[in-house]
Amino acid sequence: MSSAAADQDLSIVQIPKVSRCWRSRLEDGPRRTYGRWLPGTSNQKPMLDCIPCQTEKDKTIYTVSFSTTVPDAAPVMAGKRSIINFKSRLDRPADLYVGMTMKTAEGNFAGRFQVVLPSSEFQSGAAFNYSVEIEDFTLDPSLSTMKNDPDTSTDQLIVESMWLHTLYQQAGRAVTSVELTEKTE
Repeated sequence: MSSAAADQDLSIVQIPKVSRCWRSRLEDGPRRTYGRWLPGTSNQKPMLDCIPCQTEKDKTIYTVSFSTTVPDAAPVMAGKRSIINFKSRLDRPADLYVGMTMKTAEGNFAGRFQVVLPSSEFQSGAAFNYSVEIEDFTLDPSLSTMKNDPDTSTDQLIVESMWLHTLYQQAGRAVTSVELTEKTE
């Protein structure tokens, strides 16, 4: 038996078929994230600190990630005009890997796509805002067997998660915001 309070709206709300925009909501807590969540303070926004993670090849990466497509919301789809924006900080120089795990509209794994940003792009210890256009992302080299697959483009794929990491060294990275938007024409 189920019941509902008389003061609650029980109208049906249609979930859109797809969304072309998404943003992290760290101010709401660590929901659907991987990393060490730190609440905001009077002079600092909430952030997600990277944590160590072992890869399949026994290498350690320091990573944060955000689940973007979830059961209770429209799937997030990348398009030719998509841009990934993030606000972060690196305490020490390190190359930064920014990526997305993608799947097809049918739910099949479509690949991990990434861009590697050289350490020279960032000032150590300073917060920065950075934007990467979708066409700059390429298939993760560890998935080279998928290179001949016709679906190795990010266009029209569902973004399952977005992640940032450094390889083999803790760089003191903290992320305060990640979002997927579209460029305006």
